[in-house]
Amino acid sequence: MDKNQKKLALTIKRLKNSLKKDDIGDFSSIFLADETPSTLRSIREQKILLLTSPTSLEPVSDLLKYSAQHVLRPVEAKHFANYLSFLQHYRNTRNDLQIRLSAILQSFPKINLEELTDIASETIRRQLRSLPRLAPTSSQTVADYERRLQESNTHAGDIIYAILRGINETSKFALDIDSVNLSRSARQTAERRLLGASSISAELNGLEWVFDSVTYGDLVISDITQGRTTAVHFEYADVRRTLILVLANRRKLILDYNRARAPRFVRDTLGNYEIAILKSAIE
Repeated sequence: MDKNQKKLALTIKRLKNSLKKDDIGDFSSIFLADETPSTLRSIREQKILLLTSPTSLEPVSDLLKYSAQHVLRPVEAKHFANYLSFLQHYRNTRNDLQIRLSAILQSFPKINLEELTDIASETIRRQLRSLPRLAPTSSQTVADYERRLQESNTHAGDIIYAILRGINETSKFALDIDSVNLSRSARQTAERRLLGASSISAELNGLEWVFDSVTYGDLVISDITQGRTTAVHFEYADVRRTLILVLANRRKLILDYNRARAPRFVRDTLGNYEIAILKSAIE
């Protein structure tokens, strides 16, 4: 870590402490002393504005928006201002989802770990069985089939991660290692509650993925439309890089699906000389 990186790390640490104390004056002084594009980027990437109290978020955002107009390029300043606006919507939406999740889990019957695991396993199996089966057709191109296979695999992963989060959240409210097995009706209630908790967990996972993608610069917010509902428009920050990542993940999936070995230059090159080498050794 060079001198500039150490200075930036110290600035971010001091800004965090100011937000934790809800001292906006101190935050402003520290920020204005190191008002650079790197500082703005680190504020976003380290998510320190999530520490801001509801009453302080607006003045802090106004300060950063004004700064962005002077230290960033116009397009970057617009994206950063949109990020600050989205931050409030993210916090509100995430809070609403957590309230809904807590309401479901408050009525979850006390359950032991073995039965919770059993219900979760059955829920995963049931949800995965509901996915459409993919079989290549004669009129379908290989590329289209592989794309659909990747989308189905991604959907299956989303389902599993949502249920796993549902299990984790349920454990905070309902797990009781000394609890006896549930009655039939109580077990049915637990199954419904876990499914509901997993559904909200899927929304939370999606919301947090979008926020993280904006935070770390994979997505930018091109526009926010205010009305009866808020519409947030996202764009890939680097379309070419994103496409390469998608294709690389698809390639790995297809190789794993077909149990094929990924090509390697040295291994493949040596393979071309395998027979000649063996003949030479025998002679």
